[in-house]
Amino acid sequence: MKTTWHSQENAKSSQIIFNAPTIFKIDENHLYLWQTDRS
Repeated sequence: MKTTWHSQENAKSSQIIFNAPTIFKIDENHLYLWQTDRS
């Protein structure tokens, strides 16, 4: 299973919360949405 990160910036120091099937990535002031690739 692959995880694809949809974002325009690279997160340096962020907290990753695993919430299957969706993964949320919390940045300083933004919430990025991750999606699991059904490969």
